[in-house]
Amino acid sequence: MRDRTKLLSFALCALLMLGFASTVQAQIQHTVSSNPNEVVQYGNTELMGEFRLTWANTGASGVIGSTITITYQGVSLTNADPVGAAINVPQLGGIEVTGSAGYAGTTATSVATTGGGGQVIISIPATVAPGANDFIAINGVRADVSARSVNTDISASISSSPSNANTFLNASVLRVATVNTALTITTSGVTRAICTTPLVNADPIITVTEGFAGVFVQYVASAAGTPIPPVAPRTPYGATANTEVNLVLTGVPAGVVLAWPATVVSTTVGGGTLELLTAPDSSTGATYEYTTGDQGLSDGVQEVFDITVGTTVALTSSIGTSTLQGRLYPATTSLSVPRFNHPLTPVPPASFVNVNKCVTNILFPFVANVQGYDTGIAIANTSYDVDAITPTTVPQSGPLTLYLYKSFAEPGAAVPPATLTVPNVSAGNVWAGTMSTTPAFAGSTGYIIAVAQFQFAHGFCFISYGNANGLVLAQGYVGNIIPDVALTAGSRSASPAATANSGENLGQ
Repeated sequence: MRDRTKLLSFALCALLMLGFASTVQAQIQHTVSSNPNEVVQYGNTELMGEFRLTWANTGASGVIGSTITITYQGVSLTNADPVGAAINVPQLGGIEVTGSAGYAGTTATSVATTGGGGQVIISIPATVAPGANDFIAINGVRADVSARSVNTDISASISSSPSNANTFLNASVLRVATVNTALTITTSGVTRAICTTPLVNADPIITVTEGFAGVFVQYVASAAGTPIPPVAPRTPYGATANTEVNLVLTGVPAGVVLAWPATVVSTTVGGGTLELLTAPDSSTGATYEYTTGDQGLSDGVQEVFDITVGTTVALTSSIGTSTLQGRLYPATTSLSVPRFNHPLTPVPPASFVNVNKCVTNILFPFVANVQGYDTGIAIANTSYDVDAITPTTVPQSGPLTLYLYKSFAEPGAAVPPATLTVPNVSAGNVWAGTMSTTPAFAGSTGYIIAVAQFQFAHGFCFISYGNANGLVLAQGYVGNIIPDVALTAGSRSASPAATANSGENLGQ
């Protein structure tokens, strides 16, 4: 009896071993590989790199009907197609699962997200007969990486159901993408005075730089009619739009007229072109669309675009400061592919166009209203010179402020100036006043700087002394003009011939 029991046990073990051997033989063995892409930070529809399975059995193998699931960890797929298609037939969203002849009859579907990430599910029928060099490759998977920071990786894991149907020899998790910087935006910024005509290099230049080679892409014909790149176009994988750059202006003073260039060619050899999509004179910003004649060449260089914005500042312009920021477009609210949830950059915003009002600064080196002395001042607005000079000036008007810097005993500390503001002096008119009739100036000596908010102001000072017997003496002089620092790059150099920071050489 004991011998029969041993014989039965041996037979059962033999059957189990045979079954196990059959199971092992039924597996398809795969070598797993990937070709990771660099993807754009803040991108909603970025392309993952290729994921590939290559048949790796060393001998004959049977096939068990099975599914292989590739999970793109932590990201949602934006072009998933749950209906799917046979391999070598693109899915509706643009995902392409291709395979060699040994995998004929294989199909694939895709799922946007399962909580842990989006998936591509490959269904392998038991009827396939893969052999040497047969493969399955997954391309065109688009995922939302907008929440990922720069230098983070996107990985994809692989699994089989049933688990004994497929063996993955070298890896079960592979990197398929790395998030990289989208772009940088800077501007030269300019300060303009409303009374000046544009000088060479007086217009602001916005510099847009790709974060890495290949950020900018043209998938379709542009709005201006530039066709799909005739050389080395990228496979669309569901793309419906081209990369755009959206520039946003804030605070452009009223009266400032901008001229955005219609096209901007990359300063990088082999780069593409930006084409204007918005109004050429917009004061709120502009949007440009990227185009190229050779996408492959453009993808090999980090492109830089210098956008020079023509700027006209009228005499009637408001004064103030404007700033610029930018981002990749189309925005996440659109249905375009690609699209971006890109914040405005830089932070804080970059200086763009600052407008200063032209002024006339007049220095009266000595004034007095003490012990019988009094000082009178007259300031003329000579911007109205019609019939006298050709070409005539443009009439200007504005307020006038006089600052009295009072004398003090040495050693001592200067005190803030006393002020008198005249609301307006019209072109062609003269304002006049005395220290004795100005409460803030009465009983003082010192010097006065008068600031007229218009050009072509000129001043005359008259100092008199009198007593009970009447006027005893009088002296007058013409006020000196301190150059407008808005026209001298912030330096109080005295005249165009003076060296910067060399001191004043005031004229009258």
